[in-house]
Amino acid sequence: MRLTTVVLVALVLGAIVAGYALVSAETAAPPGSSTHDVVSYQGSAAFNYEATIRPNALQPNGSVLGPGEGPLFATEMTNVNLSVSYTMQAAPSATVELSGGFDLIASGGGVWNYTLNDSFPHVRPVSEEGSATLNESTEVNVAKVLAFFVQVQNQTNYEPVNETLQFVPVVFATIVGGGLSTEIVPKSVLTFSLESGQWVPTSNVGASSGALTTTSPSSGPNNGEDVEIALGALLLVLAAIGVVGYLEFRAVQRSRREIDVARQLRQFTTPYKDAIADTATPPRNENVVSMYDWEDLVHVADMLGKPILQFRYHRPDDTRHFFYVLDGSVQYVYLVPVDGRSEEGKAPYDTRPT
Repeated sequence: MRLTTVVLVALVLGAIVAGYALVSAETAAPPGSSTHDVVSYQGSAAFNYEATIRPNALQPNGSVLGPGEGPLFATEMTNVNLSVSYTMQAAPSATVELSGGFDLIASGGGVWNYTLNDSFPHVRPVSEEGSATLNESTEVNVAKVLAFFVQVQNQTNYEPVNETLQFVPVVFATIVGGGLSTEIVPKSVLTFSLESGQWVPTSNVGASSGALTTTSPSSGPNNGEDVEIALGALLLVLAAIGVVGYLEFRAVQRSRREIDVARQLRQFTTPYKDAIADTATPPRNENVVSMYDWEDLVHVADMLGKPILQFRYHRPDDTRHFFYVLDGSVQYVYLVPVDGRSEEGKAPYDTRPT
């Protein structure tokens, strides 16, 4: 393997390593800083309901049922009171402010939904140190909800499947502490699904937690310096690859030219090898008759009865190959073209060393 090829492969590997180092330095967390929590917070919601049951054969005086106290038959219910208590805690030395309201949403099978309350009912904001609780509640007329489901069915030919009533608190929480603040909107919902004539309650309490953080400087090198070093190394290696690649390209070109010239020489000289003699003396640079065709030089040698002398420079930057015939002070010179093509029409050859 050529030396330049080995060097080129080594430089390519170096470029890969330098590029990896550059990407690593760019994407790494800055070692010159650290992050720590200033205030941590945690929120949670607790739902409750009280369903009023009309008097019936089993309960002549009616009753009020809460969570887990009995089935909620839709036709036996008159009203249901829905409530939620949302609490947000933050520490240390933080202020919590809660505000918001709720939505009542009727829906059917994922095909339609409708917000029953006409306007967003806002609850008076609550602001406390360290912990705050927001209480929301509403009274729902169950008969009106069922009548609304029937109205939708009659107007749209919708089949009553997976009908639900959702109690959705909309809470806005603001946490302030340590010179920082944040706002969050936690998501929670209490859902009543109408299944086989019964309301089946399920709740999805969206707990919210997190922290207010700050970044401060710490001891240690800055990765900006690493980026500059890696980038400089990458550019240096790429420049070296360009230089070595150019040298390798020139070497390959020279090798190909030499192969072409050698092939051409064999074609020229083989039929006349007995008439060609090697010489250590290059043709003089005077009284030169330039021959642009090998056959013309052969013709001159035949006419004069002279041998064809062969001379070649053996230098890295000069590999010219001359054939010439001497006739007194006159020299008939043919220069083998380095690219294998005719030199016809060019100026006479300069036979001096370059």
